[in-house]
Amino acid sequence: MTTVPRFPSLAHIKADDNAAIQIFGRRFKNDQTAIEYLVEFFLVFLSPKYISDPKENWQKGFPDQKTLDNWPANTPLKYSPEPRLGLKLFSFLGYSKLETRHGSHKKHFEKMLSTLKEQLEIDTNISKDELLEILEQLLCGFVGVSANRTWCTQVFLPVSESLVAGETIWKRVQGEKKPNITWEEAIDKGLFTFTQHDFLARGGEVLYLQLCNLKRLLGTKELEKFEIHNGFAAGTGEDALTGISEKIDGLFQQTRQIDELCKWVENSDPDTTSLIKRQAAQCGWCPEESWQEAYLFAYEFANICRSSIDPLEKIEMLTLCCVFQVLRSLCAQACRYSGLMTEDFHALGGANGFSWIITAEQLDDVSLKETAKRNLIRIQEIIHSALRHPDIRQPHKPKSTDEKKADAQGHELFVQLAKRIGFIVPRVGPGARMVLSDTLLRYMVLALIPPGESRTTQSFEERLNCHYGIAVNGKILSNAVQWTYRRETQQIVTPKKNWLEENLLAAGFLIPLSDAVSQVKNPFN
Repeated sequence: MTTVPRFPSLAHIKADDNAAIQIFGRRFKNDQTAIEYLVEFFLVFLSPKYISDPKENWQKGFPDQKTLDNWPANTPLKYSPEPRLGLKLFSFLGYSKLETRHGSHKKHFEKMLSTLKEQLEIDTNISKDELLEILEQLLCGFVGVSANRTWCTQVFLPVSESLVAGETIWKRVQGEKKPNITWEEAIDKGLFTFTQHDFLARGGEVLYLQLCNLKRLLGTKELEKFEIHNGFAAGTGEDALTGISEKIDGLFQQTRQIDELCKWVENSDPDTTSLIKRQAAQCGWCPEESWQEAYLFAYEFANICRSSIDPLEKIEMLTLCCVFQVLRSLCAQACRYSGLMTEDFHALGGANGFSWIITAEQLDDVSLKETAKRNLIRIQEIIHSALRHPDIRQPHKPKSTDEKKADAQGHELFVQLAKRIGFIVPRVGPGARMVLSDTLLRYMVLALIPPGESRTTQSFEERLNCHYGIAVNGKILSNAVQWTYRRETQQIVTPKKNWLEENLLAAGFLIPLSDAVSQVKNPFN
């Protein structure tokens, strides 16, 4: 038996042997890029879903309360993502590596171009070929992840519903052995696979399940107690989940012209759509305790969805929201299972028991810089310790091999993912610590303050601490120092200048009311 209760209640399988999966859920993986957490979240959110009976599916959003209350044991959530293979072929083939282009791909691409040219009616000086090339460049401009991937494994920025596409893997080695195979035969014989979870590695699924897990607790005394303890008005969690469902639709309404263009391209290739046998992908599970961090995630996600910012910036902010939720989930679960944590130290942190000491990017205070470095090491120690919890089921493998795999999806994942978004600097070399760049500070304001509302600077710092254990000043910083050094005596002098206030003022979020009082405002209502 494992230590961690699961939602949904799924039996232990071989894939769960990794201790990191057993603690954090199935799964957060270091190969998944930042944008792919959001893409995968949207994919589950938007796709047809069901639990037991495919006929009783729902399209968008979260399951209703009755479905959640009657979720059968050992029954995973299933969803049917749109692969959008024709759209990817049109958008990415011309910009992919030559060696990844199979003959069948190139022939079908030419066939699509011919069909699209026949459908075009233009009365300008530009030719049909030139127009199609412009459209191809436009859609390729929405690439979210390309790297060295085959065209079909590349990922769109999810700025439109039609750009949210499921993972497709081309079996390149098998394809090279069959140079004369046709496009249709390649699909029919399984040279394309659609449910592997290689790049979309389940992290977004876990985030979606965390919000389902939160919804399950709406109206309970346990949730009410959490809201009161952390200063939220009653019903805030329910309001956030409703806001997410409504505003995701609103986000995609803003980009409906892109949606129409994508549909036009896809509709030129109906045979591909009919050939692909849509298979239901199965979600994994998240820890049952994770509803607490899911509450904070829902609040932040809803605030960003409700903000009146540009759709591309909104995608950037929602991506950061997903990444910070992964970082918070790792720390929150580690604090619950680490042998290094005691109740008194748990109380020194934020809502989930941990502290992140954040400093300005440019910092001359040697003492504070050293404390920030030690804080990051302490966080890694907590996660490392939790992965070695004695009650976690251990597979029959060499201990060193098992622990190495767990570490890769534990404290190593925390550092790697945080470095990708600029939350930990420097990216390479010694002396790593956590900072808030201008972009990350902007995210914090949009996520923690509802659009059009304001908070005093002190209240904003308290909210930073509640959500992320972030400590920058005063008593919160003193507690974080104590949390960092455990039983050691360590004194630190609070900086005379509040760098956070200075950065908020420079970014246009701070409203000075007097020499002693100022407010932080989210103006995007």
